[in-house]
Amino acid sequence: MPNLKKLVIPYEHDGRTKWSSYCFENFVYLHQLEILKCFFFAKSYLKYQDTVPVNFSFPPELKRLTSNGCRIAWEKMGIIGSLPKLEVLKLKDHAFEGPVWEPIEGEFSLLKFLHLEETDVEHWNVDETHFQSLERLNLRYYYNLVKIPSGFEKHLTLQAIKLYECSPSVVASAEPIKEEQRTMEMIILGCLSSRC
Repeated sequence: MPNLKKLVIPYEHDGRTKWSSYCFENFVYLHQLEILKCFFFAKSYLKYQDTVPVNFSFPPELKRLTSNGCRIAWEKMGIIGSLPKLEVLKLKDHAFEGPVWEPIEGEFSLLKFLHLEETDVEHWNVDETHFQSLERLNLRYYYNLVKIPSGFEKHLTLQAIKLYECSPSVVASAEPIKEEQRTMEMIILGCLSSRC
């Protein structure tokens, strides 16, 4: 499939098959792949899904990536952050896990759209050297995050922040960013704050 440009794969964990038996590293051979969606689910009789091993390799042409349920540690995010052409990233249902996400300088240099949904991250450290092309930030079901990083105040490319079912502290932390970025749109839906 040398010319494949879009691929959507649902993986279902049955509790018997080891994730390591799946050849995730072979994605790198899809040289023209631009859009990849990977969904990881556990069978209904399993109480907990095993963490997916970090044996991913992605092709350099990838522009849009959606990941769901991988449960990989944030420290391994460099696998994705180093993709040179990535513009859209959607991480859902514990795609990555852990209390702290600390991006490395130079990662996500062309990322324009970031959607984060339902993770357990508490502290997300961002400064002006991270996400320099980001235009839209969506946070959904963010109950543990203490605040949106103040580093986003310096991002002149940021056009919109959308919050859905987020903690009051997350909503409050978005206000100074909106004040700094006067043309930025902020949308708050179903949040847990009385200010909504």
